[in-house]
Amino acid sequence: MGKNERRLIEIAFITCNALILSALIYLFMRGYVLFEIFMALVFMQGLASAFLIFLYLMHRRFKRIANEIGFEFITRFLEQPRMEGMHKNSWFQIHFTSRSYSEYWGMPRTYIKLQFKEQKKFDETKLKKYENFQISGLNVKNVQHIIRPYKNYLLMRVDWYVLEKENLLKLMDLLIKIEKEAKLK
Repeated sequence: MGKNERRLIEIAFITCNALILSALIYLFMRGYVLFEIFMALVFMQGLASAFLIFLYLMHRRFKRIANEIGFEFITRFLEQPRMEGMHKNSWFQIHFTSRSYSEYWGMPRTYIKLQFKEQKKFDETKLKKYENFQISGLNVKNVQHIIRPYKNYLLMRVDWYVLEKENLLKLMDLLIKIEKEAKLK
């Protein structure tokens, strides 16, 4: 999102909020809406605006992190943030999400994928060594080798969103190390 697009979104947001508030005030002043309903609608508009501002600021923060590590931010607004790029001659994708299923419903997680062009095989016992692994205060839930018809990759699941450049780089370096030690010949 360029600077002009960002300004356009900000202007549209302010204009829409002003129009909605003006319409509510007009309806209240004309007597079409009771005071209690008017206040409830203004409160709801405030909550919705605060939520959208929060989402917008988080989107900008994820995009800034992608730029800091030299990755391309590949997500539109209101989608789960994803970025991808090269780190130490390896192709990575980083995905931030809160899953709506499993034991930890809604828990924010960072998923880091080390993707391969060719099919690889890994020693699962060496991958299991990294279940609930701690690094720099981060909890790596597990590392799995995922095979799809069109791609294969090592997937690292980390609790919470990792929003610091240094920690993301450490996690990617760890995944490269795991790939080297667990790869079967």
